[in-house]
Amino acid sequence: MPRNLHELPAELLHSIAGFLPQESLLSLRLVSRRINHCHRLRPFEAPSPAIDPSPDTPEYSRLELLPTELIWMIAEYLPKQALLHLRLTSRTLEQKTFEPTRPIFNHHLRTLHTNLSSYSLTSIHQLATNPSLRHIPQTLKMTPRYAPLSPKRRTGVHRLIKSPTSIPQIRTLKSDLKHSLTNCRNFDVGLDWQRQLHNHLDTDDVLDILYHIFTETSLPVEELTLFTQSYLTPCERPMTSYDRRRPAIHAQPHLARAWTNLRTINVWHPFIKPLTDHLMALLPQIITTAPRLERLIMNGDAMTLNLLELQRAILTATPRSTIRHLELRGCQVHVGFLRSWLLRNGAGLHSLVFDGCCILEDNLTWVSVVQCTRKFCPLLRSVRLIHVSISAGVEALRDECVGVENLGDGLEKLQARVEGAYGGMDSNW
Repeated sequence: MPRNLHELPAELLHSIAGFLPQESLLSLRLVSRRINHCHRLRPFEAPSPAIDPSPDTPEYSRLELLPTELIWMIAEYLPKQALLHLRLTSRTLEQKTFEPTRPIFNHHLRTLHTNLSSYSLTSIHQLATNPSLRHIPQTLKMTPRYAPLSPKRRTGVHRLIKSPTSIPQIRTLKSDLKHSLTNCRNFDVGLDWQRQLHNHLDTDDVLDILYHIFTETSLPVEELTLFTQSYLTPCERPMTSYDRRRPAIHAQPHLARAWTNLRTINVWHPFIKPLTDHLMALLPQIITTAPRLERLIMNGDAMTLNLLELQRAILTATPRSTIRHLELRGCQVHVGFLRSWLLRNGAGLHSLVFDGCCILEDNLTWVSVVQCTRKFCPLLRSVRLIHVSISAGVEALRDECVGVENLGDGLEKLQARVEGAYGGMDSNW
C-alpha cells in the first residue's frame, strides 16, 4: 500500500478528484509538486459523483475500495468542507471517513440550536437517529421566536402550551432527549421579558414546555442557563394582556421533579426588570428544591440596579443541597447579602469568583469579602478577584488565592494585598 499520498497513481488521484469540489481540488494541488503535475497532465473535467452519484462508475467503485487507512491519509490533506463533501458520496465513504471528521463534528455539534420550529426540531431528530453522531451533543440551546402569532399558529401554540408533550414534534424531542441524545444534559434558554400575552409566545410558555419534558422523562438535567434574548423597551412592545392566564412555571406543584440532577444554574444579563421579577420567583424555587445543585453563576451588568433584587433573591434562598461554587460577574455585590449567605452556606463552599464586580456599600471594601471567606469557609480551595473595582480613578484589582497548601495563610496574604490596594484601609467584620 502506498505510504504517502504523493505515491498514489495519477489515475487514482483523478478518481479521488472526481468526488471533490473545485476549491478542494485547488487545496489538494498545493500538497506537492507531484500532485500538482498529475493534475495538470489530466484536467479534471469529469462530473462529480457527489452531485450525481452513480455506483456503477469505475471511479466510484475504486474510491470506495481504498483501504480505510489510505482514506484517512488522504483526509489529512483535505479542508473540512471537502471532508464533509466526501462523506455525502456513499454510505461506505461516510463510514470510512468518520474518524477524520470526528473533530469537526465534536466542535460543531456540541451545542444544538432550536427555535422550536418544525425545521429545527426535525433536524435534531435526524441527528438523534444517527448512531455515529448522537452521542456528541451536550447542550440544547433554545432561542424561541418571541413574536406575534398568526391566528392559525395561535391555536396550535395555545394547545402546545396547555399540553406540550401532546404535540408530535415535542413528543419526539422528549423521546430523543431521553433515549438517543443521552449526553445532552445542559440547556440554554433564551427568555423574553413579556408575560401572559394572548397573541405572543412568551417566557412562561417556553419554560412550561421544558418543565413537562423534564418531569415526564425524569431527564437528568445537569446545567440550566437562562439568558435575556429580547432587549426591546416596553414602548416597543404591546402592554401585557391577561386574557390567557395560566399557572406560572414557579407555581407548578411538582417543580422539584424537573431538577433532580441539576448541578449548575447560570443566569446571563437579565437586564429588563419584568424579566428580573420573573426570575426572582423562579430561581429561589429551583435553588430550594434541587437536591444536587452545586454551582451558582450570575452574569450581569454592574450598572443595572434591578440585578441587586435578583441577587438578593438568590442569596437569601436556602439551598437544599451544599453549594460548592459561587460566581458573580458584572454585579454590584451587596456584602451584607453575601456575608449572610456565607454564614449559612459557606461551610461547604470550595471556590468563589468575582469578575468585573464592585461593592455596593460605601463603607465596605473587598477586604470585608476576604474576611468573610476566612471566617465562614473552612473548605475553600480558591478565591478569585478578577478586575474588581476598587474606587474611581484606581486601577481594577486582579488577585487570587488558588492551590495554596495552607489556605489560611494564603487568604491572610490575599487580605494583606487587598488592603495594600486600598492603602491600608480596613473594615472589621
